[in-house]
Amino acid sequence: MNYLLQYPYGCTEQTVSAAFPQLYFGDLADAMKKNKSSTATSVANINEAIRKIKMRQLYNGAVTLWDDEGTANWWTTVYAAHFLLEARRAGYDVDNSLVETMMGYLINRLKTKETIDYYYNRTEKKKIAPKEVVYSMYVLALGNRAQISVMNYYKANATLLSLDSRYMLAAAYALIGDKKSFNAMLPGAFSGEISVAQSGGSFYSDVRDEAIALNTLVDVDPGNTQIPVMAKHVSGLLKQRYWLSTQERAFAFLAIGKIAKRSATANIQAEVKVNGKTVSKFNNNDLKLTAVQLGGTNIELVTKGTGRL
Repeated sequence: MNYLLQYPYGCTEQTVSAAFPQLYFGDLADAMKKNKSSTATSVANINEAIRKIKMRQLYNGAVTLWDDEGTANWWTTVYAAHFLLEARRAGYDVDNSLVETMMGYLINRLKTKETIDYYYNRTEKKKIAPKEVVYSMYVLALGNRAQISVMNYYKANATLLSLDSRYMLAAAYALIGDKKSFNAMLPGAFSGEISVAQSGGSFYSDVRDEAIALNTLVDVDPGNTQIPVMAKHVSGLLKQRYWLSTQERAFAFLAIGKIAKRSATANIQAEVKVNGKTVSKFNNNDLKLTAVQLGGTNIELVTKGTGRL
């Protein structure tokens, strides 16, 4: 969060990356600011991000990466649209015409069935639909503008989708209430495909891909059993990497932060039983168990209370 807060006035991607987590964790962001004399708050930062997006919007609804540019940036536009929809849901004043014109741009971009070279597993390459395609479908569904025919096309041509895109398309179906398609599209695990980080285009990387997939899964199916596995893996990658992009930090913070926020409202007690005998108890604090304690053939976790453990 400290890293993201260093970029309140950067390019549109950096501006959104800094403001997006503050929609949910404004108190934390305010507490972490290094410059205690600054009067800027998370509310001010979010409103500034909204203003900057509007200032950088082109006539066709797209958003540019920098001031005074005439070139649309597809990823930045869908990323900004996602932020604006969630900002509006959080109670911020977002001009409806700003969002609608951005949605119009995304709908128009989906009319072309283009492909890009996708690099993964270090040396492998294949043709896929740009990651902006499925992210656009997800955001359009989030904004009640789902493009069902386009969604169905890519569901029928799933070989054109990267691993994270399959999660986002599944989530788009969940948003429109199509549970059958959600279950059909959702991969069984986030594994088998590790993208090679890119510094342009959709700024994808292995960390960003899993984090964005995790973020959408937390939003549409918070009880999914993949969530704790993915969260643990993303957390581990964050600790291992010396350098992380704004995209990696922003989506990882959003996803793991949302999980932590849900956990903070839980009130659960549990008993850990081995071969029928209670060996330890959980009471809303982190619990570590030794191999000796778990040295049995039948391990059971008995819970009571509210929330998820």
